Amino acid sequence: MPLPEEMADAAEQLGVKLTTRWIEDPAAYAIVFSEMKSLGVAGVVVGANQPLASDALRVAGSATEHGLPTICEWEYMARAGVLSYGHDLAYDRQRAGEYVVRILQGALPAELPVERSDAWKLTINSRAAQNLGLVLPPALSARADEVIE
Repeated sequence: MPLPEEMADAAEQLGVKLTTRWIEDPAAYAIVFSEMKSLGVAGVVVGANQPLASDALRVAGSATEHGLPTICEWEYMARAGVLSYGHDLAYDRQRAGEYVVRILQGALPAELPVERSDAWKLTINSRAAQNLGLVLPPALSARADEVIE
């Protein structure tokens, strides 16, 4: 699966090499994290992918077991043990509910505007960072919406 153009451009500007791995089978998490560790990968970004989203504990466990700092798109995965910068899912669910109400009140779904959420929530799992031997800058913790101790 190709990297988003913005991510590839930012990595190039920073001189960072990006590698992509596509995981569909939860049994492969440990294998892929092990491969990445042996290749010298410094950190992992988990993109929005339903199998990964529904298996947060195994993703976090593989990341911790292999000592790879991992961030995800979902703030709830920080509670599972990854370092996370994610979507504010509560806000997104609220907006979806508002659309349901509008449809139930007679609005035609085809006439409702498509929205792109811009609600992000910086959630940091400081315990996960400590377990990985990472020292989080105080300024980063100060900017966080939530810090899990």
